[in-house]
Amino acid sequence: MISIRMSIKVILFFLLVGSVNSLVAQSQVDTLNQKDGDNMKQGYWIISGEMRKDTAYAASSIIEKGSYENSRKIGLWKRYYPNGNVQSIINYVNGRPKGEYQIYYKNGQVEEQGDWQRNKNTGDFKRFYKNGEPMQQFTFSDNGKRNGEQFYYYSNGQVEVSVNMVDGKEDGSLKRYYSNGELKSEMKVALGVADKATYVEYKAKKEVVKVENIPVVEVKEAKVEKAKPNIGSVDPEGYNKLYTRSLLLKWDGYYHHGRPWNGKKYIYDQNGLLIRIEMYKNGLYIGNGVIEEE
Repeated sequence: MISIRMSIKVILFFLLVGSVNSLVAQSQVDTLNQKDGDNMKQGYWIISGEMRKDTAYAASSIIEKGSYENSRKIGLWKRYYPNGNVQSIINYVNGRPKGEYQIYYKNGQVEEQGDWQRNKNTGDFKRFYKNGEPMQQFTFSDNGKRNGEQFYYYSNGQVEVSVNMVDGKEDGSLKRYYSNGELKSEMKVALGVADKATYVEYKAKKEVVKVENIPVVEVKEAKVEKAKPNIGSVDPEGYNKLYTRSLLLKWDGYYHHGRPWNGKKYIYDQNGLLIRIEMYKNGLYIGNGVIEEE
C-alpha cells in the first residue's frame, strides 16, 4: 500500500512540474518581442533574419537578442554572425554601451575586449589577431585617455612597438622591435612630439621572418590644413567629412592613401542612435571618443 501511495505521489509531482514548466514557457512566449501602446519595444526580444529581412541570415536564424525599455537597449545583448557564432556581447544602459564588452571574429576568436564607462573606454583594452595572438594592449584612464605603457604586437606574439603615454600623448621612449624580438629602434618623445636627434636604429642579429602586423607610423606633428566639409566625394589626401545616406555623420577627419587616417569614426545602431565614436591616429585605432549628452 505504501509503495502504491508513493508511486501516486511521484506521478503527481512530475505532472505538477510539467505543468509549471509549460506555464513558464508559455509566459516567455507571451512576453517575447512586445510593444506597448505607444509602439515602443519593451521586454525581451529575439531579432531573427526574417524580422530584419537580412538575406545574410536564414529566416529563423538569430541576429541578436536582449531586452528593451522604451525602445532602448538595456542589460546584456548578444549579437550573432550568420554562421551562429557570437559576434558581440555588450551591456547597455539606456540604449548606450556601458561596462565590460567582447567582440568576436567569425571563427569564434575574441577580436576586442574592454570596459566602456561614461561613453569612453576605461581600464584595460585588448585587441587580438584571428589566430588568438594579441594585436594591441592599451590602458585607459578614467577620463578615457591612454596612460602608461602601451603595446602593439606582431601576429606571432612578439611586441612590435612599446611606448609610454601620458594623458593620451606619447611621452618617454618609443621602441620598435623586429618580429624575432630584437630591438629595432628607439627614440625619445615628449608629450607627443618626437625628438629625432635621439633616434637610434639597430641591425638584427638573428633571422627576421616576415609576419602579419599592423602599420605603426612614427610620431610627428600633424599637418594642419583648411578643413572643408564634403558629402559623397572623398579626398584621398586631405580632410573629409562624410555622411551616410540618412545624413548621419560617419567620418570627420583626414584621409591618407585613400583611407581614414586621423579623425573620428561614428557608429550607430539599427535605430540610428549614436553608440560609439572611434578615434584614429596615423591609421590606427587609439580609443573611443566621448559621446556628448543631449
